[in-house]
Amino acid sequence: MFFALFFITLAAEAARDFKEQYYQNIWCSRFYGVSEVKLPDKTRVDCVTKHYAIEFNFADKWAEGLGQSLHYARMTGKTPAVVLIIEAPADFVYYERLKPLAKQTGAKLWYIKSPYYSLISN
Repeated sequence: MFFALFFITLAAEAARDFKEQYYQNIWCSRFYGVSEVKLPDKTRVDCVTKHYAIEFNFADKWAEGLGQSLHYARMTGKTPAVVLIIEAPADFVYYERLKPLAKQTGAKLWYIKSPYYSLISN
């Protein structure tokens, strides 16, 4: 059972255009953030800026992203934020799904597109 789950996870990751860290590094450096900030409870925030504790997730993991950002905000005293990684036009359904929840919880919501996005959407 463990091995089956392990290989399913690997297959899902292999299907991604780039790893999450690729997008995290671009965003975080552009907005003068600090990547991989370790918190007292041993969790790590993907990016911390002056105002935000930011979690990056692929669009289909939108709910996980919001939950993590809320936790990181509580731990850091910053505003929760999520950056969804959009790899294809169909991924915007997850962005739209998260929008009302982000508003309700006070989380900031952004997205970043894969460099291959324009090739897919044409």
